[in-house]
Amino acid sequence: MNEEIEKLIFRAIDGAISQDEFNRLQDVLEVDEDARVFYTKMLSLDQSVSDIAESARGEAVDRPEVHWNSLAGVDSETDSSLRGHLLTYISIAASAVVLTTLAFYFTRPWSGPEIVRVREVEVAPLSSEKNGVAEVVQRIDCVLENEKWSTSSSSFEAGQSIVLLEGVVVVEFRKGARVTLEGPANLEFLSDNSGFLQSGKLTAVIPDSAIGFEILTPSGRLIDHGTEFGVSVDPNGDTETHVFKGEVELIANHAKTQELDPNSGSQREFGSQRLTDAMGLRFKREGNVAAEVIEANPSQFIRTSIVDRQRVKNRTEITELVDEEHLMMWFEAGQGVQRDSKGRVISWENLAQSQADRANQELESSAWQVNADRRPGWSESGLGGFPAVRFGGFESKEFLATTPLRLKADATALVVCQFDPLEEIGYGHLLVLGGQTKFVLERREKSEAGSYTWSWQNKNVPPFRMEALKNVKPTTSHEPQICAVRYSVEQDIFELSVNGEAVAEGDPIGSLAVNSSQVIGCGHHRNRFFFKGQIAEIVIYDRALNQEKFNQVTESLMQKYRIQAR
Repeated sequence: MNEEIEKLIFRAIDGAISQDEFNRLQDVLEVDEDARVFYTKMLSLDQSVSDIAESARGEAVDRPEVHWNSLAGVDSETDSSLRGHLLTYISIAASAVVLTTLAFYFTRPWSGPEIVRVREVEVAPLSSEKNGVAEVVQRIDCVLENEKWSTSSSSFEAGQSIVLLEGVVVVEFRKGARVTLEGPANLEFLSDNSGFLQSGKLTAVIPDSAIGFEILTPSGRLIDHGTEFGVSVDPNGDTETHVFKGEVELIANHAKTQELDPNSGSQREFGSQRLTDAMGLRFKREGNVAAEVIEANPSQFIRTSIVDRQRVKNRTEITELVDEEHLMMWFEAGQGVQRDSKGRVISWENLAQSQADRANQELESSAWQVNADRRPGWSESGLGGFPAVRFGGFESKEFLATTPLRLKADATALVVCQFDPLEEIGYGHLLVLGGQTKFVLERREKSEAGSYTWSWQNKNVPPFRMEALKNVKPTTSHEPQICAVRYSVEQDIFELSVNGEAVAEGDPIGSLAVNSSQVIGCGHHRNRFFFKGQIAEIVIYDRALNQEKFNQVTESLMQKYRIQAR
């Protein structure tokens, strides 16, 4: 452990650490066992000598308090450093008392500390009472202009606009039309069944109750006749319409707008036209330029639900899973993967039936990447002849984050994956689950599988607790494998398995329960520990499966992906 880390530890204990320094220290503590041991001992030492000084002086020592969730802006050094405290305290307390007290504090077990909330930056849905002409029903890594001016609302009246700077927002009009808006975009609400897209992209899914839904643009007007379609308006006001399913009628703003006849190649006057499945039209804001019939291209748009659940149910190669009522997340790279025009993954839909059959009619949950530069790739025959999502590691910084999911205290997670060889030393997180207490399924150095949990707690006990599991058998790169974790505080289970074989076990340290976004392919901060390799399938239950059921799921995955027991 170097001097820089030692200094950060002392600054953290003194409450004089900046936000950037705190992030740096957290990164080190997650991977450096020596640093964690030293940190724990220094915290214990600081507390114990504080107690000694209080006894000797008969008064409380003014000890800095560390606020772990509000450290930003604390940059200055404090005069009362831990080292300074130690010199003062030791000069007050008798050496024998010091040694006795330290022995007690280093050997005593930690009793259940009060958990405090740590800083989280997660996506979250908005909810409101049913009022106005439309409301936001889901937000995915978005920034809304009205939030900058402290007028954030999830519902909108006629005449109001939603200005999206980045990310994705799903809006439901009162008559039932559901619009997915991609940032940057500007959408004005005209009524409970119509809107004006000033700029940007949207897709619309129209139920029977909303047939006749209209989207106006600077170039024309689109009238739905029962469909799913996409609309794009560029900065000049020129419009493209893509019909994915159903029928849309287009009416140009200018009576003299010309249309290019695809049969004769000549231009003809364009007043209105109906587009059906897979058809599209590009037309200009100015009426003297010919409209152009094009082929619809769904990969240009972000859509919120694309999976065919009946097809999933009828597939013969689908994984046979037990306890589906307790299935919380199920991602399979052959289903529900939405890709952009470059073949990168926009979203990966959660196939878990518990999510699909929700009575409250919330949107389907998915894992998302709205930033095109951070999207992982996709391979049609990545693992065992089955599709897989490919993550490029630190160089490409690719990952996916789920829409908010409600986790319970315990979990079982199985990930079908393959590790790429690493030229550099580093770690990659396949999956991060939980809230204040998290568990991580990771790829360690030398292509070993591993897992650990950590928990942040309050003062007077070590605020950082970790239990790390290390695989005892190195895994081979370029070969598919199943890395799995069973975790339960109530059952006292924390077990890491590779291809069905338990390779390490430890002590669970806290509940995973939370309602927030979970992360696939990197650390929970989304800016470090990027995974390099492929993931074909992720299966997560809301409890620690018993050994029999765990074996059944593992065997099903191993047979499907042709994985041999080690």
